[in-house]
Amino acid sequence: MPIAASRVHAFLPKPVDAVVAALVLWLGAVAPGVSGLPYSEVIYPLLLVACGTALAWRQRHPVFSVSVIGGVLVIHAVMFNSMSLLAMSSTLLAVWTVQSCLNRPLRWVFLGFFTAGSGLAAGLASVAASPRRDPLEHVILVGTVLLAVAVVALAGANRRAASSRTERALERVALLEAQQDALHRLAAAEERARFARELHDVLGHTLAIIAVQAEGALLMLEHSPERSREALRNIAAISRRGVDETRALVDVLQNDEGVPTSPVPEPERAPRRTAPGLFPEIVMLAESAGLPVRVTLDLSRQAMPPSREALVLDTVKEALANVAGHAGFVPVRLSCTLTGAGIVLDVENGSGSRKTIPVDVSHTGTGLSRLRKRATALGATLDAGPGDDGWHVSLTVPREPQEP
Repeated sequence: MPIAASRVHAFLPKPVDAVVAALVLWLGAVAPGVSGLPYSEVIYPLLLVACGTALAWRQRHPVFSVSVIGGVLVIHAVMFNSMSLLAMSSTLLAVWTVQSCLNRPLRWVFLGFFTAGSGLAAGLASVAASPRRDPLEHVILVGTVLLAVAVVALAGANRRAASSRTERALERVALLEAQQDALHRLAAAEERARFARELHDVLGHTLAIIAVQAEGALLMLEHSPERSREALRNIAAISRRGVDETRALVDVLQNDEGVPTSPVPEPERAPRRTAPGLFPEIVMLAESAGLPVRVTLDLSRQAMPPSREALVLDTVKEALANVAGHAGFVPVRLSCTLTGAGIVLDVENGSGSRKTIPVDVSHTGTGLSRLRKRATALGATLDAGPGDDGWHVSLTVPREPQEP
């Protein structure tokens, strides 16, 4: 039903056109202007109906409308050779339709036809009505008709220009809305990806440390109960911290305004420090990993740019988490030294009892892949692959950003 109704609505004339057509029919019937001429009682009513029908559909089907009106005016000029309200009003409405609705080249063809035809018909009708009239009067009459046609043509052109400007404005608005919608979707996708990365960091690091601490507690349960209890206390603390961080991420996702109700970890931001430089942070990460880590540090205690420092610390965290998750409770050698090229970080673990880390780094998760992109953006180099006895991660951070 809706489709049928829309088709019927598209076929019916527009209300404005129907009113204009009815007005022209009424004027033509009240003042025909061809009374007493041959065949006027038969042909004129037919021309009146044809012209009214064409005017009613002039915006729905403009080419059909102006073609019918042009034919009616030609027959009217040939048969009656006089000026009537029907002829004059139909001519002006046809010129308006041509200028406002048709495109080139039809617009120029029909405009020339109606301009020349109206001037010629006016001149012939004037001569036929008053053969002895001063020629100047005939010229004035023809000039008046052409001036009226020109005024209507300019008005129709202005109407067409206004409609074109409105359409272009609507198109620009629609384009801007589409672009805004695309930007919103892109922002939402980037936000979801950020939350996914943060969740990966929180859960991956927390679970890996819990697994290592649990294995250590099992190994030391019989020989060193106190150290086992210490490992269990570490597991409880790490678990609570992981739960709090995960709850913070969930709170952000559930908050409609996007404002976190509790602190959210930012992987791009360096952790808090109690002393300048990387010394305390690297030592803290090594101690919290729950692995036998041998740390070698040769660094300046001067603070470095936050983005580079965060990259070094996040690489240490990710490397230790991968060791705990893939190799288990194995010895780890961690060295961070300052060379002429910049800061060089090396993390290498021994072989473990678990499944060996695959050679293809891209399959080790999203952590190293994301860190490699950050390193590239800062001009640093991150490599990961099999080492002498296990897995080796190497990061070289230049002192100054490299020019692209």
